[in-house]
Amino acid sequence: MVLPYANSLVSIILLAALLIGGTPATVKAQTARQTRASAPVIRYGLGFLTFPQMLKLNASDGRTIEVASSQVGPVLSADYEKRYGRMIYVGGLGVSYMSMKNTSQDSGVDYTAGTDYPSIMGSIGAHYLTASSVKVGASLWLFYNSFDLPAPSSPGVTYSFDYGSPLKNFISVDLNWQIYRGWILSQSLLSPLNNDMRTGWLISLKTRF
Repeated sequence: MVLPYANSLVSIILLAALLIGGTPATVKAQTARQTRASAPVIRYGLGFLTFPQMLKLNASDGRTIEVASSQVGPVLSADYEKRYGRMIYVGGLGVSYMSMKNTSQDSGVDYTAGTDYPSIMGSIGAHYLTASSVKVGASLWLFYNSFDLPAPSSPGVTYSFDYGSPLKNFISVDLNWQIYRGWILSQSLLSPLNNDMRTGWLISLKTRF
């Protein structure tokens, strides 16, 4: 008489186990999804970078003249992404070709000469993936900017530029929106760690292949 009850108890235990742990096929599918989510991704981007810089023009008569520099240019980049749950860790490399325009901050010296130069950049950061497919995070950036500008001349006075270090450091607040399957719109507000730099901005359209 107890056998039917024993079989029922065994059936209930098996059903509960399946509901909690899932069928082997379900577990396999969940594992595959988790594996896909955590697989490394390489994402390529095309964007636009802008940041201002304050250059120093030293005169032989002891004056130091500030020259406001506006630098803008296109950016090609590649990011390596690794996801753990909702956290995404990113390392990136990029190259840009910057166009510089300068304006003297001293009414006695008229300086407007500019130049074009290549810039190399690298970044590391961490992003959090929200439920709305928006990634929010922060990054540390390193730029290598090297250029030469013609110094102005005036009777009896010589000038020389102080460009500061060619290595420029920034920290950024990053916002990334998924606008289509595999495509994201990335924006980074760049806050400088060098005294001669000013706040910059990078916007890119990125995808993976």
